[in-house]
Amino acid sequence: MGTVEVVAVLVAALVVSVVLGVRLVRPRAGARLRLRPEDVAELDAVGAALAAERHREVAARLTSALDALRNRRVPLARVLGGTGIPGQFVLEFADGTAILARTVGRSDAATVAVAVARERVLLTLWHDTGTHFPLVLSWRGGERVLDAVAVQPAD
Repeated sequence: MGTVEVVAVLVAALVVSVVLGVRLVRPRAGARLRLRPEDVAELDAVGAALAAERHREVAARLTSALDALRNRRVPLARVLGGTGIPGQFVLEFADGTAILARTVGRSDAATVAVAVARERVLLTLWHDTGTHFPLVLSWRGGERVLDAVAVQPAD
């Protein structure tokens, strides 16, 4: 078992013990947990380590997929909604690659969907900020920035 798994188990055990301890005491409505500052700092560090590990896993898959799409100039074929999360959708490219994405602006997904229906839309730029993956979809006369979330697994 790796370090991240051990930390995840320890955090889960800590959360369970805190929840059980709080329920045994039956705090009044609106009561707050009393954690020592060093405990809060430790939990923050553990959470940050888990988030960084998850980002590295997602980054490896996204980097490979986004580089291939950009370098081969694969056009965007469809914008699919219905992920169940507002502002989130799937970008399906002509080679079958599907990228789960979310909007940066209110009408970005709709604007890209209209552009796909009218002309060739390409992934022209993307980068890893360390916390998310902004990507630029471009077409003649326009472009939109979206955030890539993950490579969508094949059905």
